[in-house]
Amino acid sequence: MAFVKLDCGILNSTLWVERESRDIFITALLMAQPFEVKEPMEQLEVGEIRPTGFVVPPGWYGFVEAAGPGIVRRALADMKDGMEALRKLGEPDSESRSSEFDGRRLVRVNGGYIVLNYMKYRDKDATSAVRSARYRERKKVAELSRDTVAVTRDSSRGVTIAKAKAKAKAEAEEVSLPTEESETRDVSPACPHAEIIKLWAHHCPSARQPAEWNATRQALLRARWKEQKNRQSLDWWARFFAYVADSDFLMGRTQETGRKPFEVSLDWVLKPANFLKIIEGAYQNRERAA
Repeated sequence: MAFVKLDCGILNSTLWVERESRDIFITALLMAQPFEVKEPMEQLEVGEIRPTGFVVPPGWYGFVEAAGPGIVRRALADMKDGMEALRKLGEPDSESRSSEFDGRRLVRVNGGYIVLNYMKYRDKDATSAVRSARYRERKKVAELSRDTVAVTRDSSRGVTIAKAKAKAKAEAEEVSLPTEESETRDVSPACPHAEIIKLWAHHCPSARQPAEWNATRQALLRARWKEQKNRQSLDWWARFFAYVADSDFLMGRTQETGRKPFEVSLDWVLKPANFLKIIEGAYQNRERAA
């Protein structure tokens, strides 16, 4: 069953003042499933099969596999008012708090309806105090590991020991006790899953592409995004994926006798141990690293 968070900021939006639109939108959020739009999809008029001129760009959204009357019935709304609310939700809203899609929220497409900001609601992070403390501890460990490796780069043995200690400490400290500092809410920007997945497909097209971005994979990406502030940038991920694409081993361009070429995937890259090995240069091409 799908899960989506509801941001309390909706109380201050133009959506909240219109009961029918509010009920229809919240119902659509609850009915939606994560869905990847691979090719642009035309928005259709509510009540007739005719394109509006707006196109849903490729990316991840919420998809409601239901006709308009089906959504209205699930919302327990009056049919006429409910269909009018669906029409309004698919139109630009200049007073919307979000400028994305010109304020459109819910648009009709072939086969159902698309909740445009679904992933934005789903990825909203209300991290607890314990998780905030754990995040800070892991960040300190990562910074310590990076600095130690930089200082001891000329000593391969010293680098190996530093990596092992940092990895052991990070894995051991799965939970940190909350402190006064840990009560501060994590204000890091939400992880843009869809944009990062598109960067992976762009830079590593020959690698395995995710067919479904489930909760486990979302958690992996969100954790790597939050571990360091410099990673909270699409430019950083573009450079990182370009670095991955340059590795002959990771991209399966090398083959040992009797073994199949390695086939890298995004979720494999995002696992803590693998991610650390990549950024520390474990998979650089040998002739370049020499």
